[in-house]
Amino acid sequence: MSSPEMNILGNDNIRKTNSIYWLGSPRDYNNVWADINAISRTGTLTYSSYNTILGLRPAISLTPGIEYSDGDGSMANLFVVKMN
Repeated sequence: MSSPEMNILGNDNIRKTNSIYWLGSPRDYNNVWADINAISRTGTLTYSSYNTILGLRPAISLTPGIEYSDGDGSMANLFVVKMN
């Protein structure tokens, strides 16, 4: 997700995973280094240098009429969505 999409959630508890992960939006960059927006262990928006080892957390935005129905997003229990 991008930083603006993550800010729409607004609630740090929804974003809290006890893991730090990168977002799809750079914070700033130049010819030598870059800082990437990230979500902290506590769910707050932060940033990290590109050379640190963090994970990516794939995410999608659901449009009206499509809902999350089951799963936890792990490889063993994938998210399930349904359309109304």
